[in-house]
Amino acid sequence: MSADGPEYAYSKGRRAHRIAFLIVAAILIGIVSHDAGVGRGIRYAGTLLFPGAGIWFADELAEHVTTTSSGGWFDARSAPLVLRIAGWFCLACFAFLLYFQLRSR
Repeated sequence: MSADGPEYAYSKGRRAHRIAFLIVAAILIGIVSHDAGVGRGIRYAGTLLFPGAGIWFADELAEHVTTTSSGGWFDARSAPLVLRIAGWFCLACFAFLLYFQLRSR
């Protein structure tokens, strides 16, 4: 990665978060597809777009976040981390709900 490229200024853990998200999403979609069919797995993949965007594009989304009303804890430096944590939390909530949905069958 060169200093001239667009990826230079972004966080170091970006690639690891993206790879981890793809692995977790593939596992969840695989579980749904195996249990409820491929069509349901594809529909479930649509629910992963929101947490995926929070994890995948946290640095870009942080550029558009206003940090004036947070009391100082949510600044431009911590915004990508907070957005990634929110994305992982939403993904965990979806996995938790999926577990109970499949368990009730």
